[in-house]
Amino acid sequence: MVLNEILTKERDSLRDENIELRNKVKELELKIQESEKIDDIVPESSDGTTDDEILDAFNKIKSGEASRMGQKKF
Repeated sequence: MVLNEILTKERDSLRDENIELRNKVKELELKIQESEKIDDIVPESSDGTTDDEILDAFNKIKSGEASRMGQKKF
């Protein structure tokens, strides 16, 4: 009987741990879905420009393209 009781307690413990892990997985899946929804939103600054436009302008400035454009004689 002692062995049977030990096995029953171990089984119950594993079942409880399994339930906890399943709940944790569900919680993490929800967080991932929320994160994906946030990533789908295109952020805009207060003047209406997007992050992509800002990065493009930054890269042009960094490469010197903007300063070369300013030096053109019309």
